[in-house]
Parts: sequence; C-alpha cells; structure tokens
Amino acid sequence: IDKATAGYSAAAFASVRAELKALVSRCGRKLSLSEVVDSIHDHLPPTISDVRRYQTLQALLNCTRRSLLPDPQVTESDRSEWMTELRALEAQGVR
Repeated sequence: IDKATAGYSAAAFASVRAELKALVSRCGRKLSLSEVVDSIHDHLPPTISDVRRYQTLQALLNCTRRSLLPDPQVTESDRSEWMTELRALEAQGVR
C-alpha cells in the first residue's frame, strides 16, 4: 500500500478512503488486501504540483512586503516572469 500511494497528497488519500468506504458498503464485508490495492491502482490522483505552483505564484505576486518574500531583492523583471508563468498555468486550466 505504501508503494501504491507514494507521493499522494492528503486530498488523494481522502479520495481513496471514500472509495474504499463505498466499496465496503456495496460489498457488505471487509475488503481483502488485494481488493484494496486494486482500488488504489484504479485511482488517479490529481496532479497537485501545478496547483501548488499556482498557489505559490499567487502568494508571491500578492505579497505586499519584501521582507516576507524568499528573496527580498526581487526585481520587477522577476515579478513579470512570475506573472507569465501564472498566466501559462491558467491557460492550462490550473486554478
């Protein structure tokens, strides 16, 4: 199970847990380990890395204090690059 869920986010675990609970309810019994693993393998967790990057860019662009930025020496050019990257993610449907 650890190998099958490597890299899962909390949301992905919650989704798997909900699916497993629904399976137990439909079957009316405990699931075997192989049924649990099969269910996990059937699950496709969302690609959260793009969402996390989007959120980070939003935070960087909306920060109002240089002292709170990872690099307080940020330039307008850096901020422009962040905006370009943010718009590219939005064009891909990331929000």
